[in-house]
Amino acid sequence: MSLLARYKLEGNANDEGGTYNGTATSVTYTTGRQGQCGVFNGSAKIAVNPATAFNVTKITAACWLKTSSPGASYRAVLQCEPKWGMYLLNSVLIAYDQGGGGNKSTGVNVADGNWRHVAYAFDSGVTNGSAIYINGVNVLTLTASLGGGGLLSLFIGGDQNNNQRINGSIDDVQIYNHVMTAGEVASLYSS
Repeated sequence: MSLLARYKLEGNANDEGGTYNGTATSVTYTTGRQGQCGVFNGSAKIAVNPATAFNVTKITAACWLKTSSPGASYRAVLQCEPKWGMYLLNSVLIAYDQGGGGNKSTGVNVADGNWRHVAYAFDSGVTNGSAIYINGVNVLTLTASLGGGGLLSLFIGGDQNNNQRINGSIDDVQIYNHVMTAGEVASLYSS
């Protein structure tokens, strides 16, 4: 298991490894799940450019998320636009199949004001090869594919068009260069 990037959000948007530092726009920081967290007010986001390292067919993206009123419609949690992404759609955690399959809903409303560990294990084009986890438990198995085109950007809590920015807190973003197993995700949640 190889960690590509880790954003602890300890007062900044830096990658702990120093390779893929982000640029924070309107993000503030407060006490989080582990140390500090980023507070996203519906106008805030973190962008990592360029994000070519995240344009892979196998990846796992995870973070701690806390929100009670994320905003209506789509709200980005973590996404590599336009390749893969994990969002809230009217407060329900979803994956969006950028390869053309549309919304893949967990059916789980996470807007309850509690910290939740969310993870997206993405295996592009593999039938039932991708999964979304909440607090270490698989809540959705899906088939999803990489989207095409464009310069890549990794976004935390927002998007490039500024219309999917979340209201809530995000902590300890971790991105791995492989598809984690259920056991690995459960371990990540417990650590």
